[in-house]
Amino acid sequence: LPDLPADIVFVQDLEIPSFTKLAFKYDIIELSTAVKPLLAKRFLREADQVLFFDPDTYVISDLGPIFEELEGCDFLLTPHHVDPQPTSPEESDLAMMRFGSFNLGFFALNATPESNRFLDWWWERCRDFNFMESQFGLSTDQKWVTIAPCFFPGRRVSRNRGLNIAPWNSFERRLSLVDGVLHVGDVPAVFYHFSNFDPDDLDYRNKRSSIEDD
Repeated sequence: LPDLPADIVFVQDLEIPSFTKLAFKYDIIELSTAVKPLLAKRFLREADQVLFFDPDTYVISDLGPIFEELEGCDFLLTPHHVDPQPTSPEESDLAMMRFGSFNLGFFALNATPESNRFLDWWWERCRDFNFMESQFGLSTDQKWVTIAPCFFPGRRVSRNRGLNIAPWNSFERRLSLVDGVLHVGDVPAVFYHFSNFDPDDLDYRNKRSSIEDD
């Protein structure tokens, strides 16, 4: 770890009340997603802006479009997709109903009182109800943020298709090279989210989308 070009923050250093109880309450995915609001609050004490990326994210190009969209808002979210899913027996937007409107493998915040109020609200829900139980309307940290726009008007929802490209939105985001730069339509591809990628099963993308490979 000392050789990594990053500052390492251990979860124990976040000063989480009753951390041992929380660690036994949740499985590893539930626990690691539950602490995201506290991690963001820690970094907001040190920086004017915070960007969160899941560890299975590959940054393709300059992050400028994210900072441009952050101007004038408290925090930025990306929907799982911005077009309705093609109607099929397997999908038809059911994934959004089960797992939430926004993918919280990415979010960005400005250091504002409203952002901190959002993180406090989010943490209280994650602390108590961060279970992966979609049959009961829960999907770890993610499903809670579906209702956040009702309470926090300073949020912005990005429709930039170059952000958070992933298997579940591949039906609407065809990649192409334009003068050597990877694009989605007419916008540069900024980052790809390789959620649940399995190097031994390169067909994994099709299993998480409603289209067949072409």
